[in-house]
Amino acid sequence: MWTEAQDAHRSAGEDREALTCRLRALEAHALAPSSRREELLADLRTLRQEATERHQQELVADCMGVEISMLDRLGRIAEVRHLTEEASSRTTDAGVAAELSFLLVAMVDAVYGEPARATAMSDRALELARSHNRPDLALKVINWKLIALYQQAKLNLDEGQQVIAEGLRLSPGADALEQRYWFEMNLGVWHMDVGNYAGATRFFRQAEGVLSDLSAPHLRRVVLANRGQLLLETGDPISARTQFQRSLTEMKTSPWGAHQRMALAGIALAHLHEGQLGEARRVWEQLPARPESWTSDPFLWLELEARIGIAGGMPVGRVLDRLREEEAELETTVATAWMRLRALRFEIGFRRDIRPDTKDVQELQGFLEHRRIPFRLAELNRLLSRFGWTG
Repeated sequence: MWTEAQDAHRSAGEDREALTCRLRALEAHALAPSSRREELLADLRTLRQEATERHQQELVADCMGVEISMLDRLGRIAEVRHLTEEASSRTTDAGVAAELSFLLVAMVDAVYGEPARATAMSDRALELARSHNRPDLALKVINWKLIALYQQAKLNLDEGQQVIAEGLRLSPGADALEQRYWFEMNLGVWHMDVGNYAGATRFFRQAEGVLSDLSAPHLRRVVLANRGQLLLETGDPISARTQFQRSLTEMKTSPWGAHQRMALAGIALAHLHEGQLGEARRVWEQLPARPESWTSDPFLWLELEARIGIAGGMPVGRVLDRLREEEAELETTVATAWMRLRALRFEIGFRRDIRPDTKDVQELQGFLEHRRIPFRLAELNRLLSRFGWTG
């Protein structure tokens, strides 16, 4: 389809439209299972160079966005960061429309270790989207800002609530169904991670409602994996395993990545909850290696690593030290995972009569209070009470 459209535009002398069709064709190939990753990347970079030579800045930014998605799935995070830096530098000398396109690429930093930086760019990006009367792009900016604030565990603060309110205002009228889907999904994940399971259920259902109008297996697997995690956390490991398995089935029609890791970790944890250690170990051995840095919430993977380690006879002190190491990386990059990982460390230690440092406990309590995360704070206080912790 895209090839035919590209030929038609080229015949009509419409270079920009022809190049855009080439990009959409490459993007479609990138979303399908393929062994041609390097070839696709080379084609994409050639296209970006052609767009640069023709001074088509918005198309350059679009090429960079697709390249980032491909590099992320390949785990080549250093190259992703190079591209986000380049996009950020291009905003200063681009035209207004192109500036917004480059800002949207640069805001991907939200998941590559710089959530505060992405948040800082969002106000200018929103201003540009509004000035162009582009509610679809405004919602895309809001989605990236949501992710940036989520990574910092700030969505319950005033700034986060304002962003959510703006998204709720824009989403029903936005034409971009995929952005509406991500808005609902992002809110569902946030509610799940802060322990508001009723809210998570509601937003996941709404995301599925939007998805019914899209043909997008790469999005459906996200719903299934997150539903699996929600069921796991609410005490239904058998149903959770079914959802995770369905998610893996969907992944056979699109590239694997962070959600494959999440689904496999969830299946293994479900087996552990059912007392099936052998099955859990078998799945654990299928998991991809730990990435060089976390670009999505790694809590399920890290919880599984800890619990498999304990079950396999690893010294508890070593398991707790590993959790501390991961906490140190996640505190400023994925704070939602940091807070849950610390509580997990307390729980594992308590069960083996290793009491946490008072400073660590008070730091987590203060964090949850300041970020207005009452469900996780109540959960933490119940844990402390159950094991008789008094400070």
